[in-house]
Amino acid sequence: MRRGICTAGLAGLMLLAGCETVPYAQRLATYEAGLNAFVGRSVDEVVIAYGVPGSTFTLTDGRQVLQYASERTVTSGGDSWTSWDTVRRTRSIREPDGTVRQVVDEQQVPVQRINPIVTRDLRCVLRFVVKADKTVESARWDGNNCVP
Repeated sequence: MRRGICTAGLAGLMLLAGCETVPYAQRLATYEAGLNAFVGRSVDEVVIAYGVPGSTFTLTDGRQVLQYASERTVTSGGDSWTSWDTVRRTRSIREPDGTVRQVVDEQQVPVQRINPIVTRDLRCVLRFVVKADKTVESARWDGNNCVP
C-alpha cells in the first residue's frame, strides 16, 4: 500500500512539473528569432504575416520603415472574498483563593479581502527596415506586450 502511495505522489509531482511555464528569456529568444527570420527576405512576407502596416516612413537614403503598433488597456481586480482569521485574546481570571491565571481564548472571525483594481496600458510596436530592393534589413520591437 505504501509503495502505491509513493508512486501516486511521484506521478502527481511529474504532472505538476509538466505544467511549468516557459521562462521569459526563452520566450524572448524565440520571439526575436521569429522576427529576425524576416531579415533578408522579401517585404511581401512581412505583409503576408502581419497584414498591411499601420504606418510607413521613407528614410532619406531611400529605405522604408514599416511600423505595426497595437495598444490596449486592461483592468483587473476589484473582486472580494471572505476568509477567516484566528483572533487570540489573553485575559486574566482571579480565582476565589486570590491567585490569578491567564486564559487564552481563540475565535474565528470573518475578514473581508479585496484585490485592488489595477489598470495597465499594454503596447507593442514592431518596426521593419526595408532596403531599396524590397528586402528586410532589420526588425525591432518595443513595448511591454510584444513577447507572448
